[in-house]
Amino acid sequence: MTDDRFWVRPIMLWSMAAALAAGIFVLTAYSGYLSMLRGQAEDTTEVLGSMLRSLPIWGAVWASFVALFLVGYRGGAKLRPSFGKGFLTAVLAALAFAGSIGSLWMITQMPYRDAAHAPFIAYWIIFALYFQALRAAAVSRSMPEADVGTVFE
Repeated sequence: MTDDRFWVRPIMLWSMAAALAAGIFVLTAYSGYLSMLRGQAEDTTEVLGSMLRSLPIWGAVWASFVALFLVGYRGGAKLRPSFGKGFLTAVLAALAFAGSIGSLWMITQMPYRDAAHAPFIAYWIIFALYFQALRAAAVSRSMPEADVGTVFE
């Protein structure tokens, strides 16, 4: 019998959310570097400055979105596909599936044959996997009968 539980503490999923948000800045800087190498006109410092100015808004939206999934999560989510119990959990699971599909769709929008785009492809694959971890956390939260109290003791 295999154990299909996803044993991750909530703080780890919060940390991953922050890392994915910070990854946007790294990829933007890398994109500017690629543009500079190819002789295309793009001022990366202006783009990064604009992103930093809008950080409170999009950062709050991202944190609120992740909080919908993680508030009340204690660990021990099941990875197999499930929508959990309750309407809110079903909506959150559907959002997570849509987020995964959207992240994978982003990969189709870039020239994947160019090796310089490998960091972008890896980022969107990680983002798609993270959405599935959020889905598993929301489903786990909706099923309190799962005995996760002894997992981290």
